[in-house]
Amino acid sequence: MKKHLHEYFSTPLFLEMDAFGIDISDNYIYYGEVKKSSKGNSFKNFGHEALPDGVIVDGEIIKENELLLILKRLKKKLNLHYVRISLPNSPEGVVNKYLSIFKRAKIIPLSFECQIQSISRAVIQKGDISSRIILNFSESKISMGIVEGGQVLFDTDINIDDVSLLSTEINKHYINWKINNGKQLTHKKIDQIILCGKNSTLEGLASFIEEGMKMKVVYANVWVNVFDATDSIHEISYEESLNYASVVGLSLRNFHDDHEFSLNILPQKQKKLINFKYKLRLTVIVLNLLALVAVIATLLLVPSYFLSKLKVDLAENKLESMNSSADGKVESKTINAIKDINSKLLILTKDQQSSLMNSDILDEILSKKVKGVSYTEIILNRNNDNGFDLEVHGTFANKTILENYRSSLDDDLNFSSINILILEVPNSTELNFTATMQIL
Repeated sequence: MKKHLHEYFSTPLFLEMDAFGIDISDNYIYYGEVKKSSKGNSFKNFGHEALPDGVIVDGEIIKENELLLILKRLKKKLNLHYVRISLPNSPEGVVNKYLSIFKRAKIIPLSFECQIQSISRAVIQKGDISSRIILNFSESKISMGIVEGGQVLFDTDINIDDVSLLSTEINKHYINWKINNGKQLTHKKIDQIILCGKNSTLEGLASFIEEGMKMKVVYANVWVNVFDATDSIHEISYEESLNYASVVGLSLRNFHDDHEFSLNILPQKQKKLINFKYKLRLTVIVLNLLALVAVIATLLLVPSYFLSKLKVDLAENKLESMNSSADGKVESKTINAIKDINSKLLILTKDQQSSLMNSDILDEILSKKVKGVSYTEIILNRNNDNGFDLEVHGTFANKTILENYRSSLDDDLNFSSINILILEVPNSTELNFTATMQIL
């Protein structure tokens, strides 16, 4: 029901919540936002901020005060309020540190996600369900991801000192992924590699990877889901745009259709405040529209009013001339004239409805987490029965703890068809799992 209502009574562009995309690495903070208007989409307020050495190391905040000063400066410069943030492959618990420091800077994060996820949203055309390998060449490292149907199936960092070993490392991770996942799931054939990032345009790099992997290699088009790059004039060069793939993908998340559900990390108090402000703005807009309708209706009814007044005067004069008649009947034309006058008044009302998705299910799944289990991603999907399935990714300390976690889910009447798969991630010391379940 909510989906159909949203299709016909969607949120106007001027009421949508704008959120900047913020891509954070060890060396830079890239930022920007995709703006929608009646004239089309555009990429605005973009830029980057260099980070001093040692502020962030391997994705972990080392010098909090220095990062805080940079964020406060960006907030003042860009009038930041809401943001969506992408982080590199980072150690457990790092999101809480970022959440805390953004809160101290008076900036509200709507969501966190890995860089490969946000990059894929930008460089793979919406609706394309084929499989791709994405390589992001940043200042200090190379990130690799395997994406299918908009979902990141695998991501890792490639650390090499000799670029001649790059194809070998890519192929090794690709083969390990196929071996570890081929027994459980069937995936589409990967026949294309997408390059993006600051150092991806090195001369000969694309042809070198193409020759080593025997796959087609292309450079990313970060505007494929924003506008037609051939028809638009940009303030940013193509080479520079490759650095903003993650930022564009984060900002595009603001404009997802309502069937693309995702859970965010906003506290309940903040959600209520956002809902209140949304309803307040909606009420003001509706009242202004009603006032405008009333003014227009008044202007349209003025001629009818004078015409009606004239008809009433004529009717009264005719009635006076008929007072002396014995039957005292009023001519049918006069009655019809009066009825015509009365039919001029109309009352128009419109109901505008908006649906706000609550995230009570997030509180429910978080309450089931036992000690020794950490979550890295929570995804809510619509299933074929028009219900919802929940997919939880995370890490666990040992199998006993994972069994305890499974028992806590089995005891919850809100979940059914629970399945937990242990994942082996190459070059990782952590134990990873994926849990799927149906929401009752």
